[in-house]
Amino acid sequence: MAVLETTRTLQRSNADAISHLYRRRVSQRHRVRQIVWLSTSNEHPTDLEEDAMKTRTTCRAVVTAVMIVFSVACGGSGSPTSPTAPSPARDYSGSWRATTSQGNTLTFQVSGNAVSEFLLTVSYTGRFSNNIGSGTCTATFTYRKGITGNALNPPMPITADSFRSPAADNDGIVGTFTSATSASGTASFPSGTQGANTGGCISTAATNITWTANKG
Repeated sequence: MAVLETTRTLQRSNADAISHLYRRRVSQRHRVRQIVWLSTSNEHPTDLEEDAMKTRTTCRAVVTAVMIVFSVACGGSGSPTSPTAPSPARDYSGSWRATTSQGNTLTFQVSGNAVSEFLLTVSYTGRFSNNIGSGTCTATFTYRKGITGNALNPPMPITADSFRSPAADNDGIVGTFTSATSASGTASFPSGTQGANTGGCISTAATNITWTANKG
């Protein structure tokens, strides 16, 4: 009987030990499953996932930097533009000649950015002065402007491609250079003009003239 009881006691102890070992193995397997779940969950990234995220971020930064460098090298919108150099001033120096709206001749010289020796042939219709004669008359004379060295009739300066006679001279001379080799302008003489060497013929109306000149 004592031997039987001892055997039964050993059997129960072995059963308890086996049961404890089984429960421990099950608990360990459950923990392994939890660890695996945590390692694959987005809420708890592993060290490998963190390294992968850092690598992707670094790659994006490198690609962006390469694109910026490529854009600048190819002359993108951010590249600076070279300033435009101002156009050089035209040189009008030389002799100019025109046929006026009256069919007469106009010549002038350009030197030192001024118009000199402006010679205009003018024709008009008028009447003789009382002390010389009566009736109508026609006259032609040469009007001279811009005499070099003459303070009372100096050359006309060229400003912004144009020149003009002083208003006090009452001749309405205006000229504009339309290119390096062409120019155009007007002249206007009021009624009562008496040209030199016209035999006392005085104009009875304003004389308006237009002209287009060429260089050379």
